[in-house]
Amino acid sequence: MRIKKIALVLSIGFALRLIVSCCECQPPVEFKYTFDCIETFHLDNSGQAPAIVDKGVIHKEAYGIQIEYSLLPLACNKPFSFSAFNAAYAYSCRCPPDIQYLAQDTISAIRIKNLNDFDQTHPADSDISDYFKVLDYDKYITFQELIDAYETMYEEKPEKDLIKIFLMQPPTQTGEHRFQVEFLLSNGTILTSVTTPIKLE
Repeated sequence: MRIKKIALVLSIGFALRLIVSCCECQPPVEFKYTFDCIETFHLDNSGQAPAIVDKGVIHKEAYGIQIEYSLLPLACNKPFSFSAFNAAYAYSCRCPPDIQYLAQDTISAIRIKNLNDFDQTHPADSDISDYFKVLDYDKYITFQELIDAYETMYEEKPEKDLIKIFLMQPPTQTGEHRFQVEFLLSNGTILTSVTTPIKLE
């Protein structure tokens, strides 16, 4: 009977040690990344799926822009960690990734300008950001909704990412158009890309 009690006490102690050790996750190594540059490509949304085109004519009600932005990894921050328990006990822990890439700066705004006359109220060099929306899987959202939901952490080394935006209100002026896309960052930097000329009819 005494042996059973000793075994029970030891098993409880081992179980408590195991539970505590599962909370002993190692702090991840943190890398910072920043936004490097952006590129823009015309999208034709008249088919089954949006397609990149570099010249020709796009129906003005099916026009979009693919914005690709490059991400530049910076120096890492490796935190000091100490655990009183063997990491082998933590086999069932749900620990964060060993390496995390965190944004040094964030996107504060996205702005679109037309470089040609768009309609009567928007001559060349007007802000027409409100005329565009972002395709988010199977729905359209505003730029602000995208910014509010933007993930600032990557689990793998970030290099490039992209968003697809579509013109919700077509221009009354047909013919050649160019658009200037701007990313305004939290550190005051503005990343800019101008599309090549494209005909919208």
